[in-house]
Amino acid sequence: MSYRCVLAFLVGWLAALAPAPAQVAQEAGPLVAPVMRSEMDRYAAMLGLDAGQKASLLELFRGYRVALRDAQKQGNEAVERANKADGKDRSQAKWDAVTAYVAKAETLEKSLFEDAAALAGPAKSAEFQRVERARVREVGLKFSFAAGERLDLVRICEEIGVRRTPELGEVLDEYEQRLDRAIADKRRVFKEIFKKVGEAEVKGDSPDHEVLDSFLKSVAEKSYVIRDVNRETTRRVEGFMSDSDREKFGRLVLQRSFPRVYGVGPVEKMLAAAMKLDSLSAEQRKELESFGEAYARDAVGVNKRLADAVEAKQRTVAEKGEAALMTMDREDVQDPLTMARAERTKLDAGWKERISKTLNESQQKDIAKAAVNEQEGRGSPIEDILFDFETDIRGLEDADGGED
Repeated sequence: MSYRCVLAFLVGWLAALAPAPAQVAQEAGPLVAPVMRSEMDRYAAMLGLDAGQKASLLELFRGYRVALRDAQKQGNEAVERANKADGKDRSQAKWDAVTAYVAKAETLEKSLFEDAAALAGPAKSAEFQRVERARVREVGLKFSFAAGERLDLVRICEEIGVRRTPELGEVLDEYEQRLDRAIADKRRVFKEIFKKVGEAEVKGDSPDHEVLDSFLKSVAEKSYVIRDVNRETTRRVEGFMSDSDREKFGRLVLQRSFPRVYGVGPVEKMLAAAMKLDSLSAEQRKELESFGEAYARDAVGVNKRLADAVEAKQRTVAEKGEAALMTMDREDVQDPLTMARAERTKLDAGWKERISKTLNESQQKDIAKAAVNEQEGRGSPIEDILFDFETDIRGLEDADGGED
């Protein structure tokens, strides 16, 4: 069982993901997260680089990308050669190929950031430390088990334009340092399971359920430490904000803590599609405009119950491990999460019907793609609990890093 499949197994997607051919980027799991072009743009802004310096930084990045793709290619070729060998030799050769790729990727990233630091110069050393911490969060906040763990409060403050005063900067500096330590602890757990999976494969075994259960519980424990740092700092940071900024900040915190609860859902998508119709009458447009706020009011209590149920189930998974995950595909109608999911589905279905009735037949056909079925969209309860895992697993393969 590959490292990638161990992760997939934990969230119930093994059957869907396992048929893909083994690639070193997949086997390396979260130990290798390619630096993305969007990151480099942000880091250039954080460092205050001029146009010439930014061009040089992007040239360094392009060199990194080429080298990383070459390392992947060599690793994949080594895996293909290993697959032609027999027994233990095959497993050992595959393990050697994957570990070599992990080591090479780490070296390439280290070199990229060392060159970037030299480009920025010693006068930017304080800013560059913030860049390095931002990279730690970019990688380390993925594969989150706890709602609120994935938050990057520094980034949210940047997005809403909160000025980093000396007092706020002191709080955020402390926050970054605490997250650095907590993320390092979580990364050690991933490295441990990586080693155990590799050793088992070389021996011709699969990690037993005890190993998987221990991994799940250990990662969850570290995830809650990160979540708690985010929650504590959220309260402190809000004290430095205006009422307007605090409202924006709180909304983004909720949306990113519970993206499948507070993110843009099918009702909002359907309503947005309807509002774009050129064929709307003045009366239709006025009625649809009133629906947004009305739906938001109706959803307050429903969403709170769903978010609470998600958190409670996450805690159960953290405490009971694999046993809790294995029961989630069998929905219990009396389970709080099942009931909360059904309540949200019913609410959305009712509002989608109201929107539809406001439109004529031709207009309904025009927005049909936006009128998705909410129950289909919710998927398995596991996706409500570990909502970012599938995205993170599939993102392991991306070494392109975005456009030039």
